[in-house]
Amino acid sequence: MCLGYRFEAEGNVIAISGDTVPCPGLERLAEGADLLVQVCFLATPEINNEHFRKLAKYTIACGDTVGEVAAKAGVKKLALTITVPTPMMPCWTRCSRMPGKTIRVPS
Repeated sequence: MCLGYRFEAEGNVIAISGDTVPCPGLERLAEGADLLVQVCFLATPEINNEHFRKLAKYTIACGDTVGEVAAKAGVKKLALTITVPTPMMPCWTRCSRMPGKTIRVPS
């Protein structure tokens, strides 16, 4: 189950979705949106193990899959949230310095 929010005002539409994969609900949510904010996880070519395959199939769409959903729904702009941090990403460096936090990056 995933929650999504659609805000419509003065002819503008912002759609926001959490963790999900393509489904009729996401398609309805995104239909004609000026902006779709969508959680995604990796890109399809980066999926290299069974854990990631299951996530992409049942839980969190891949970035390129979200792009396909947005294009099909006629979304004008797409903002992707959540990516898997890698040691080279600046966010990984900042997060790894947080006291009391343990961050594991899947290999």
